[in-house]
Amino acid sequence: MRSYINIQELIRFMDQKAGYLLAAMVLLTTALGIVATKAMDASANLTWQVNLSITAITDTLKVLALVAFAAYLVLAFLVLVTATRVYKALPNTLNPNSTAPGLIFPLMLLERYRKDNDADEDSYFVRLLNVQGNDILHDYSNQVMETSKIYQIKQRQINASIRWFQYLSIAWIVSILLFLAMTVLR
Repeated sequence: MRSYINIQELIRFMDQKAGYLLAAMVLLTTALGIVATKAMDASANLTWQVNLSITAITDTLKVLALVAFAAYLVLAFLVLVTATRVYKALPNTLNPNSTAPGLIFPLMLLERYRKDNDADEDSYFVRLLNVQGNDILHDYSNQVMETSKIYQIKQRQINASIRWFQYLSIAWIVSILLFLAMTVLR
């Protein structure tokens, strides 16, 4: 039973990690949006001769900044997609046709004890009256294996999200530096 609880806690931790990644992405995106808006709105205060030679540099920086910004947006979308997959409910991923009696876990219980597509409390009660110790152990062993598989899937998804977030962070730094350089040169 403790093993089952530990696995559930690990799964909740994967969900928390996904939430943290999404929150960090939102903060980075907001900051980048503010800097990009200010950089695009900055006005030139230099004399005509200096401004003429700097125009080519600022135009190049502007193109590079917009490309970096576009790359950032693509990476942000990838982080969003992979991180939100972690929240997907994954029942019966390993063995949907287990011979476990399905006496103590909600989704299994509702699947096994129904009549005319509705929960059948009476058949469940009759089965509980005849429960054996091995039945409960079988249910727990099934659920430990199922939740372990769910944890493995979520761990892969969060690791992919973290990899995309690392690239996102690099794109963010490059974008910020380019937008700041545009602002300084204007």
